[in-house]
Amino acid sequence: MISRRGFIVSTPVLALSLQASAQEAPNLDPLSNFRPPTPEMESVTSPTGDNATRGEDIAKAFRLMLKAPQNKAPIDVANYYSELPDLSATDVKDNATGKSMKRLYREEWPVSGAANPMIVNFFAFTQLLPSGDQVAWCAAFLNYTLWVSGKRGTDSAASASFRKLVKAGHSPKTGDVAVFKRNGGNGDAPNYQGHVAYYVDPKDVDAQKYKAHPSVIEKFKAGGGSYIYCLGGNQASPGSTGGVKVAAIETDGYHKLLGYAPISSLKEI
Repeated sequence: MISRRGFIVSTPVLALSLQASAQEAPNLDPLSNFRPPTPEMESVTSPTGDNATRGEDIAKAFRLMLKAPQNKAPIDVANYYSELPDLSATDVKDNATGKSMKRLYREEWPVSGAANPMIVNFFAFTQLLPSGDQVAWCAAFLNYTLWVSGKRGTDSAASASFRKLVKAGHSPKTGDVAVFKRNGGNGDAPNYQGHVAYYVDPKDVDAQKYKAHPSVIEKFKAGGGSYIYCLGGNQASPGSTGGVKVAAIETDGYHKLLGYAPISSLKEI
């Protein structure tokens, strides 16, 4: 097994993870002391449990990531994960409830259980080593999907890093990046909390090109134009605390929409 606190993705570690189902991976706990020179994370939480992530789950997560679509738009890479039906290779126990069951890879796993290694993997495309899968990971997911599609992101796990890419007055198209800040308090601070995800035109949701839970659609339609559809990571909806899915996000509620970054304006890798 490999400690969830010590798991960080790099080429050598990913190679080791493929062998994890056959043998124990080395203890990488010293890496848990790594921190970038400046704060990158939107909110730092305590580790999400004492359970180790099983080697079989790490290996399966890596194999699923290798199947992500190539030469596609970033939002289509994200959509692959939103529709991913795969469950963990092993049962993941929730220490709080005692319930042990297989968990969807596209969603966070129980707070008191083992971390979802797929979510932890997304942070390989930022400068941050997370403590688990319950940290803010929307920007890590966006940077990962941009990289897979050949686009240059921000290399940061902070959603605020995308604010500099917003183009004033831009009318969004499906696949552009919607950038939010936390409303009130220190919301305008350069590194303060917010959210980032891909904008989805309502017509594309109605056509089920990007599928949303019925309750999300109802929320959007009842909002009278105060919500937008977004496809991204760390988005809550019925059934999980956070996952890759389509959500209806209020443009001036808990978060405030700052604007959009045209996907066409991002540099090629």
